[in-house]
Amino acid sequence: MAAEYPELVLEVKFPYVSAIILMLCPFLNGLLDTLANRFIFHFSSRLRSGLAGIIYKKILLLNITSQSNIDTGRLLSLLTTDTNQIAQQFPMLFYLSTLPIQLLVPFGFVWTRKSV
Repeated sequence: MAAEYPELVLEVKFPYVSAIILMLCPFLNGLLDTLANRFIFHFSSRLRSGLAGIIYKKILLLNITSQSNIDTGRLLSLLTTDTNQIAQQFPMLFYLSTLPIQLLVPFGFVWTRKSV
């Protein structure tokens, strides 16, 4: 194929480029994954505290009578449990949203490489 299309011949001036890229990619992957996990953790913490504040304000506005079988302590227990569950499940939602991109980008590189 190279004899038919001389413009497709790739001339490498520095033969160690591929090796350097292969060594840098895991390092950059670890660095960027750590940064993404940090942002997700901070966003989850803010989400949990924001939801807790909104629900706590609503609990304080409720009129809980003595004949009600739900007291404030139980509501606060439910509040902390529910907000913790939401905060723990949020990273999974983020990972599900980025999964198609992580799958399609490598396939795109392979597909364009095969078509050349």
